[in-house]
Amino acid sequence: MSSDGEFRGSGFFRIDRAKALEKLSAFQLERGEQFLLPLARCAAAAGSGRLEVKGTTALKAVFTGVPFTRAELADPYGALFVEDSDPRLRHFSAFLLGVLRTRPREVAVSSGAGPERFRLRASGLETETVERDDRRDVGTTVHVRWGALGWLKSLGPAKDAARRAWEMTPPGFTVDGAPPSAKSVVRLVRRQEAGGLRLRVQAPEDPGETRVTFCAFGVAVE
Repeated sequence: MSSDGEFRGSGFFRIDRAKALEKLSAFQLERGEQFLLPLARCAAAAGSGRLEVKGTTALKAVFTGVPFTRAELADPYGALFVEDSDPRLRHFSAFLLGVLRTRPREVAVSSGAGPERFRLRASGLETETVERDDRRDVGTTVHVRWGALGWLKSLGPAKDAARRAWEMTPPGFTVDGAPPSAKSVVRLVRRQEAGGLRLRVQAPEDPGETRVTFCAFGVAVE
């Protein structure tokens, strides 16, 4: 038998998109109501110095920085299947997977300016639609709407998770108009950043205890 292989043809594997995303959704976030953590990382990776989150029965989030293109909105999970993908897109995918686990009625994301402003609509993992957004807004705007009782279980816990984890995000990152309480800490011993990861060492009130915080794009990891 010859030691050389013989080429017989080529092809590709088909991936069941819904099942693949369902699996990824289960592992991306332990709890769906943590979805504001990857959204903050997405905004920071986009170069935004502002992320405003507010709302009582529905959520609205606005940030600046690099906008999403129509192609990026049309394939919002593509970055999860590409090695070394843009962190802005990867964290946006994680946000969508997380927020959809809370079973919202609709998630709408508008981005861009003028004729290049488009809106993504999604209510589940199976399908999304992208359409032109004729509003004169700029930047990226996220709306999440739940059913009659869904916001009670999701909106408050999501904000609480953000307040706890937005440790080193820019000063313009606010929840209901106020920065997370963790940002008021000023007794830092050391701060170090490399490749989007940040390390903060905080002087303890009790010398017997030391707190070390690791952050990805300003958001605490675990």
